[in-house]
Amino acid sequence: MKKLSPRFLAVLVLSLIMLVGFAFNQYYLGLAALVVIAAVVGVK
Repeated sequence: MKKLSPRFLAVLVLSLIMLVGFAFNQYYLGLAALVVIAAVVGVK
């Protein structure tokens, strides 16, 4: 099993934050996480 890349780990954590945010109706939190994910993925 190879080590997870920092980028993948960051996206994973942010996805969790986003899910939690939407689950508790904290839409701004979910949207913020979504924007950060887009930025991280877009940097490549």
